[in-house]
Amino acid sequence: VSTGHLPTVTVSSPGVKAGFGIGLMAIGGVALLTFLSRPLVEVSKPSW
Repeated sequence: VSTGHLPTVTVSSPGVKAGFGIGLMAIGGVALLTFLSRPLVEVSKPSW
């Protein structure tokens, strides 16, 4: 039974890792965009 389960684990783990990496990259990209756009908005609208 263990030998039958091994192929499924090896096949599913790369897909899971790829999906996880893509999700992390997407979240990181959005976070970076919002983090970089905040100072620009604050500079374009001076509160003082």
